[in-house]
Amino acid sequence: MVSIQSKSRGFNSASNTNISSRVIARLVGSGLLCMCFGRFFTIQGGSGFGGLGISTIEKNAAEVVEFPHLLQDNITDLWKRKVYAQLDRVREQCGVLCSVNSRADYDRLGKNDTKKYPPLNKYKTFEMPISCPQLFAMEEIDAGDTTVPYPIPEELKPLYSLGGAVNIDKYYGRLVNVYLGGNAMESVWSKEEIDQNMVLLEQGQLRGTYGEVWTNQVRDALMPNKLAGLSVLVVGSERPWLETIALFAGAANVTTLEYGAIQSLHPKIQTMTPQVFRQRYQQGILPKYDAVLSYSSLEHSGLGRYGDALNPWGDILSLARCWCVAQDNALLLLGVPVGPDAVEFNAHRIYGNIRMPLLTTNWKAIDETTDYEANPSTNGLNLFRKIAQPTTNE
Repeated sequence: MVSIQSKSRGFNSASNTNISSRVIARLVGSGLLCMCFGRFFTIQGGSGFGGLGISTIEKNAAEVVEFPHLLQDNITDLWKRKVYAQLDRVREQCGVLCSVNSRADYDRLGKNDTKKYPPLNKYKTFEMPISCPQLFAMEEIDAGDTTVPYPIPEELKPLYSLGGAVNIDKYYGRLVNVYLGGNAMESVWSKEEIDQNMVLLEQGQLRGTYGEVWTNQVRDALMPNKLAGLSVLVVGSERPWLETIALFAGAANVTTLEYGAIQSLHPKIQTMTPQVFRQRYQQGILPKYDAVLSYSSLEHSGLGRYGDALNPWGDILSLARCWCVAQDNALLLLGVPVGPDAVEFNAHRIYGNIRMPLLTTNWKAIDETTDYEANPSTNGLNLFRKIAQPTTNE
């Protein structure tokens, strides 16, 4: 779905050309691969692939990568046929964002930090050219489904686990917290409530959604006045605690993106659902934001917990859309569970040295974190800046 998840919950292309539903570009190593009719083949030289705005990359050696469609003739289950066809369309249209599906892909496409000697990071970073118009054109990213099965279907395990590089663990059974298409948990935000929140926040007593300790940690990360005069996008919010912090840190205005409908009565806060968010982008009336805040939201995207359809790339595509509407050098405050990479289906993901760099494709870390697995936490907190002109790994 955006996928903005109710839990507390891009890229400017030089070309607006739509990408054919039969063709997707994919970078591998120093080469450019193209998938036609479900198979990849190497593109040599030429003038590049305009639909994605990707420059020509010379290929040293030909390579063919098998990438079969999920939907096969022998699949008779109606739910699988619908969802797998949908995921095939996502994979064919989302471009290189959906191209890392194994540890080998990660090693090939990831970049090492060449500014540190010796390199200190235990993870690679990713810069991928993306077509924002194509990303917002995909209705499948916002698809809903309240009938997600448990456990995860066998056919999808390789995509969620990146070919076994990420553990898939069962949680406590199928979780259903559906907000999509309805109202949020707290559907009316009054000015009086937010004004009172500001007082409590200053005193260090605002509980927010996750308690005073985590609320104060987020507040302190944005002080002193790191958001002064800025336009802020909040991705996913059950109640207005992140919005309160943004205003406390000096934000000029805040827009909250949330699955469930919310009515804000505060003059500096507006809200919208993913459908409205997408429509405004396509109409050219969505503003650019100076900062993006997301806390305990993106880790749920594409797992079906909040009424969204299954999507192995849901978290990556959600943050990519935020990239699309962020100003150059925009700040990203990201709170997700950190530790050894895992998918605890269908509750959430845990982000380690593989999935975190993929999630933050085209964002550059500005904190001192060198190992996302060193200090496991259900409430990891990291800061990034938008990379305005992503480059390929040549």
